[in-house]
Amino acid sequence: MNHEINEIQPLIGGLVDEDRLERVHSITSGGRQRRNGPIVHCRRVRRWQFKRLRKVKPAFGLIGALVFSSILVPTEIMARSSISSDVQLSNIHLSPGAGTISWLSDWQLQTSAGSFDTVHGFVGGGQSASGQPSSASTSAVGAYSSAFASASINGSGNPITVQAGSLVTYPHGVFDSAFANAVAVRDFEIIGVTGLVPVSAGFDFLGHLIGDQLGKGADFRGLLSISDGTSTFDLTAYEKHSGLMNLTFSGSRNQTFSLQGGTAYSMTLSTDPDNLPDAGPGIVMSALILGGLFAYKRSGNSTLQEFGLQAASPARSASANPGSRLSA
Repeated sequence: MNHEINEIQPLIGGLVDEDRLERVHSITSGGRQRRNGPIVHCRRVRRWQFKRLRKVKPAFGLIGALVFSSILVPTEIMARSSISSDVQLSNIHLSPGAGTISWLSDWQLQTSAGSFDTVHGFVGGGQSASGQPSSASTSAVGAYSSAFASASINGSGNPITVQAGSLVTYPHGVFDSAFANAVAVRDFEIIGVTGLVPVSAGFDFLGHLIGDQLGKGADFRGLLSISDGTSTFDLTAYEKHSGLMNLTFSGSRNQTFSLQGGTAYSMTLSTDPDNLPDAGPGIVMSALILGGLFAYKRSGNSTLQEFGLQAASPARSASANPGSRLSA
């Protein structure tokens, strides 16, 4: 019988105390109970074992969260991750409710693109153009990132497209980035009318956000801006997302602004995609740890007390650090 008890004790991870084993041993030894002793002994130990494991389960959940977080974001997978963003504006229009638009300048186009990493340095440049028709385009291709930008105006002076995009990968041990921007600018005024005039402005947009790694994000911004040097009116298409994504956005932006007749304005079209700062595996691990702690709080703190690990109460923590707070 002692031999059988010694075999069962390692199976329950040392959770059985000596007094309880003595009581079980006394039940399973001697007299009429000896014949059924092994069965009584195993049932009592297992029942007590399962009760104890139910109390330990929240702690196992916390430990599991830590282990899972290390599996979820291994370095080698991070090294192969990438993210890209692009946006295109088209069908740009500007139409006053009264009077006529008089263009005060030619279209001025400017495109720029760049790629940088800490191993190979910077690659990039820019191009300018003016007139109707006109076009400008720039691209930059680095070892780990790339970018492009373009803008074109047709012979009638109408913008055909203004677009830009960037792609960034995340090799282990290397910092890299990319930027792209396309801008088209033209000055105008509304003639044949005085006072405030309602002017309808708008554009169509098409954008993409693609990423294959948790904790990384991207955004894009398409902008039509009208300014007289004092007041500015903006019409924006903006999207921002992170994590695993393969998203396409399309639509139109239209708005009516009140502009002053006989006043010179400048209209600017621009596209600006961007990869956002890497949240990294620490964010994911922290989320999992907080999830484990939340599960522990839901189950009560009796488990940690039994192991001699009493958690500090929120009130005591706040009084010890009265000026502490979370900030984004």
